Amino acid sequence: MVRKTGNEDGYSLTAALFVLVVVTTVFTGLLSTVLFYNNLATREARKYQLALACYSVVQQQLTHAVLPPRQTIYLQDSTRVDTYTGNFGLYPVIRARAIKGNDTVAKGYMIGSATDSAFSYALTFSDPNFRGSVVGETRITGDICAVTDKITASQIYGIAPSSGRYLNGTIRVKKNIPEKLYDETKVANLFELLSSRDQSHVFKGDCGITPENKADLLVWDTLFVTGSLTFSGDIDISKCSTLNIFASGSIMFSAASRVTGNYCTLFSDTSIVVEENCRINNIACVSAATIDISPNSELACFQGISKSGISVKNASLLFPSLLMVYYDNGNKSYQDRNPELTINGSSVNGELALLCSYTNISNNRSRIFIDKESTVHGVVYSENHLTPEGAINGSVYTNALWFVKEPTIYKNWLVNTRVNRTLLDKNMLTTPYYSGQTNYYVVGGMKP
Repeated sequence: MVRKTGNEDGYSLTAALFVLVVVTTVFTGLLSTVLFYNNLATREARKYQLALACYSVVQQQLTHAVLPPRQTIYLQDSTRVDTYTGNFGLYPVIRARAIKGNDTVAKGYMIGSATDSAFSYALTFSDPNFRGSVVGETRITGDICAVTDKITASQIYGIAPSSGRYLNGTIRVKKNIPEKLYDETKVANLFELLSSRDQSHVFKGDCGITPENKADLLVWDTLFVTGSLTFSGDIDISKCSTLNIFASGSIMFSAASRVTGNYCTLFSDTSIVVEENCRINNIACVSAATIDISPNSELACFQGISKSGISVKNASLLFPSLLMVYYDNGNKSYQDRNPELTINGSSVNGELALLCSYTNISNNRSRIFIDKESTVHGVVYSENHLTPEGAINGSVYTNALWFVKEPTIYKNWLVNTRVNRTLLDKNMLTTPYYSGQTNYYVVGGMKP
């Protein structure tokens, strides 16, 4: 007969207590984990609701003919939404902040307009004396709009004649076609900001912004640098307070730098240079001189606006991108510059524009030049000349085409011109300052 000893009962009790402690600990841990993730999900849900509130209020504001500068809206669930409309380069930006209890969410929305009115045709000529010729492998898909339907097959030595089937569409004749569609005052205001810059916060001398010092330098809405400004390294300034930076000297993005902004606009009295292999997102650059974008760089949500010319070489610009040259040929200081917007070996998804204070001036040689290796997805607008050697998947509005074969300049000759209006994205948006644009939309889709 086997006997139980008192010690064995003690062991059983200890084992039972150990198991109970382990089970209790595991259960408590599981319960804590469940509660943590439940609280996290609840907090994220509240933030998403506030983001929806921001988006809803912004959508209401887009129905106004003029975007409200500031508003405070109280929703039925006691959510408060404050909005402020400012500028990001040439795009309006509505900044919204939703507050409910201890929760706050801030969002920014870039605002554009549809292309239906200004860019409904594949190719529009605003030259009141237009007479066209076609040669080479010209292919136009969509309609052409001009003051006459006189476009004839011609010849240039060394270039194959047109097959005669260059147009998949019709020629629409209009008696008067506006030579200027863009609200020039919006561009002039940008350069007025440059000349009358806010100097309440000044950095004296040359300034270099790096990952290490960005938090110390970018603490005000506006910063004025008396010298040159350089960005170097992997710099995320999307959560910094600074919206405008002015530099008396040049602005440079050093090679292989990666800079992400928060609808931030940079202004320079001299040149702006993007060196090789840069990645830039959500930045606008305004230069009284030139802007140069170097090879193997990728720019998204980027704006380059210049008075003296823009050069892009072997780079990629993703939607929504804007490159604009503003030729102030009514100003004696700029009359002899004849600036160009040149695209070489590059892809541009967005908007190219050349504005002139005065159009149809005989000695105005400013132009947009797109070389054979380049492709533009979007719209091209020129108040003077355009040389489109590369493919344009979208729409063109220009005073005249210019083909140069030294020593001769051929005006309004379609030479190997390729424009396909059917490839323009139906959701394409531009800066909202072309004549006939009446509706506002959030750029980049319908996301809160």
